[in-house]
Amino acid sequence: MPAFNFQLRFAPRVRLGLLRPDHPQAKRQTIRARRADGRDPRPGQPITLYTGQRTQLCMKLGDTVLESRTPVRILGGELYEVHAGGVLLKPDKTVSLAIADGFNDIDAFFSFFSPRGMIFQGFIFKW
Repeated sequence: MPAFNFQLRFAPRVRLGLLRPDHPQAKRQTIRARRADGRDPRPGQPITLYTGQRTQLCMKLGDTVLESRTPVRILGGELYEVHAGGVLLKPDKTVSLAIADGFNDIDAFFSFFSPRGMIFQGFIFKW
């Protein structure tokens, strides 16, 4: 069963998303780089969510089923663009994506995924 590990700062919102999916602070998605072996989780697969994996502080947040997987490309630097499913997101949709992924603002989002103007490619996984 595929597993996703979250930084401790995201864990409360992930747990909230499992318990109260309609809550405005709920985290019901994650953005991850493509796996080198190509074995990225697919919609319909059961997944397990953790924090602190591979440490003594490991805690299981819960189990759920992956609902969707959308390709994403994030460009930082001077452009600040997000392409999801091959479509360039408008600024308001980019902000919504960043908030849904647990970031407080768009600057934190781009700093995390595209430091120094690098290009990030992966998937948006939603459960």
